[in-house]
Amino acid sequence: MLKVKPKHPDYKGDLKVKIKVTAIDAEPTGTVKLFASGKKVGKGMLNSSGKLVIKVTKNLKPGKYKMVAKYPGTSAVQRSRDKVRVRISKP
Repeated sequence: MLKVKPKHPDYKGDLKVKIKVTAIDAEPTGTVKLFASGKKVGKGMLNSSGKLVIKVTKNLKPGKYKMVAKYPGTSAVQRSRDKVRVRISKP
């Protein structure tokens, strides 16, 4: 699951991306990387509930971005990825 807050971020405004990795009969652990249109904009470690919040402060230019969170997986949990489209508004 991948959610962006605020839903319609402004240019030069920070945004938070909420990430949740789920698995059956296992606890997801490890690092998740976040990309915006192919460029890495953040990474972080999952907590014990498989959740993570990444604050993006890269001052993304106005326009549309495809944000992708990539989880590499572990021996007990398969790798995964999720995506969301974001539009950065002009000032």
